[in-house]
Amino acid sequence: DDMDSLCAKTLPTLLTLGPALAGAAAFEMLKLVLKCFYSSIFMAVGEQVQKDLEGWMWLVLEVTKLNMGQPGTPEEMQAREAGQDAKCRKWAFHILFRFY
Repeated sequence: DDMDSLCAKTLPTLLTLGPALAGAAAFEMLKLVLKCFYSSIFMAVGEQVQKDLEGWMWLVLEVTKLNMGQPGTPEEMQAREAGQDAKCRKWAFHILFRFY
C-alpha cells in the first residue's frame, strides 16, 4: 500500500520529466528516472504503472534508440560503456526484460 501511494505521487512526474531529459541529453538524471521506474516494477506492476504503461514503454523504447556510435579501439569501447548514455540504455533494457 505504501509503495502504491508513493508510485501514484511520483511516477506521473517522472514520466513527464523523462522525455525532457532525453531530449536535453541529461543522461545522468534520465538514468535515475529509469532506475526509479524499474524499482517500482521489480516485484509487481502496480495500478499506477498499468495506467501509464504506454507512456513508460514509449520512453524506454526511445532510450534504447540512443546513438552510441562505433568504437574504434578497446579504450573507446570502455569509455563508451562507462558513459551515462550507455547506462541509460542498460536500465532501459532491464525494464524491457522485466516485461518480456
